[in-house]
Order: sequence, then C-alpha cells, then structure tokens
Amino acid sequence: MKSLTHAYIKAKGLSDKIDLDLSDLNLNQLDSSKYFLIIQSCTKTFLKITLYPIRKKRIIKIQIYDKQTTKNKINSLKHILGELEIIHTTGLILEKEELSYECYLNNNINELYLQEKKDLLKRINKLKKMFKFLKIEEITLEKE
Repeated sequence: MKSLTHAYIKAKGLSDKIDLDLSDLNLNQLDSSKYFLIIQSCTKTFLKITLYPIRKKRIIKIQIYDKQTTKNKINSLKHILGELEIIHTTGLILEKEELSYECYLNNNINELYLQEKKDLLKRINKLKKMFKFLKIEEITLEKE
C-alpha cells in the first residue's frame, strides 16, 4: 500500500530556521503550477505548514474579526464566501461571541476592479459592511 503521508524527525536548532526535506515528495506530479502558496499556522502545541501549488504570483488574503457575531452574520458569511475561489481557509473560529476567520482567494487585488470580476468586489464590500474588522492583503511572490 502506498503511504499517504511522509514523516521525519528533526532536532530543534538554536535558530528559528528549519530546513525541510521535500525530496521524497514528487512535487512535479502536483500540476503545472509554477509557485507554492505556503501557509503557516502556529499554536502552543503545534506548527502546521501547508503548501498549495498555484499559478499566480499574487493572491488575496482576507482576515475577518468581530467581537459580537450572530448566527445571521455567520450564515451570511458562508453564503457570501460560498461562491468565491477559496484556496485555503482557517474555518470559522468562534469563542463565545467572538469570530475570527481567514481565507486566501485565487485572485489578486487588480482583479477586484475588472468588469468580469465585479461580483467579487460586491461580495467583499458586503463583508466590509457586516464585520467590525476586515483586512484585505495581497500576498506576493517572495524575492529570493
């Protein structure tokens, strides 16, 4: 049976840098993408790194935070985001009435203003009206 995952153990060094060995992975079979979106998530108990093959040098990250969220807001958020081209999402994080959420879209900032993408801008503007904090950030290709 072919293994679904690959694992190895590395010693924790003195610096914050960790060299990852991806040689056992056949990265060429992923698809014809030229780039990787690398998403890192860190808590007190784990560090998670996710790599997505992508074709674009620039994508959009949306961060949402609201101190007093309601079921109606959550349902609206699901509906508004449901038709977007989401690459990655944190999922809805709810603590009491506080909502935190992040997602990465397979679009760049310039695409928001194209006529054929006007629905995307409308959806983002709806989100801006609904939530106290909404940040839109463009993630770009890192210079070597």
